[in-house]
Amino acid sequence: KLLYVTKSGKHIIIVYSNPNTLISLPARLIRRGRKFLSGKSLKGDLDNASVLYFHQYPNDWWRRFDAVATVKMYPWRSFAANFTKLFIPNNTLGKKLLDVIFNLEEMFPDFFVRYFQYQMIVLIKKD
Repeated sequence: KLLYVTKSGKHIIIVYSNPNTLISLPARLIRRGRKFLSGKSLKGDLDNASVLYFHQYPNDWWRRFDAVATVKMYPWRSFAANFTKLFIPNNTLGKKLLDVIFNLEEMFPDFFVRYFQYQMIVLIKKD
């Protein structure tokens, strides 16, 4: 719908959460192991009205718009806020660590888009 109402040549910018991060790999393996051992689904009860439906599509899903838009992806933030608060101190050392991460994002944007938490999806509508 966003592409439909956007003028040709204009940008749509979406900050999106990557479901396949390096950090989430151990948690996914543990969940799959528990599911396998218990024989039960761990997704929860979606019939409960208080549960918010949320599904993250893999990065390749965005390629479905290639026919109508140029699709570009940039790293936006490598780690979720809870991870950053837990592992990066709020001091000079933390600032230096974040500077290193930001520089690495600039040097290796494709790697960070593919394996880290948040990316910016830019859709440029074609004529």
